[in-house]
Amino acid sequence: MATIRKRRKKDGSFSYIAQVRIARDGLQHAESKAFPRKAMAEEWAKRLELESPGNTSRRVVAESERWSALAKVYSRRCQRQ
Repeated sequence: MATIRKRRKKDGSFSYIAQVRIARDGLQHAESKAFPRKAMAEEWAKRLELESPGNTSRRVVAESERWSALAKVYSRRCQRQ
């Protein structure tokens, strides 16, 4: 799920913060990024949601590299604890 927030900078101009939280198969991932335009923030958030594995709106043959790397990191953390 993506959230776009408008933020006033010190110089008085605005930036848009896109926050994306995805939880699938027991893994949770959150990312945020700032953009000068709202449309850019919306596009980035939409693209990030489409890249995630298990997305039914787009056929994904293999998991994205990002999710594969995250799965490895989380499994290593769980083994250490």
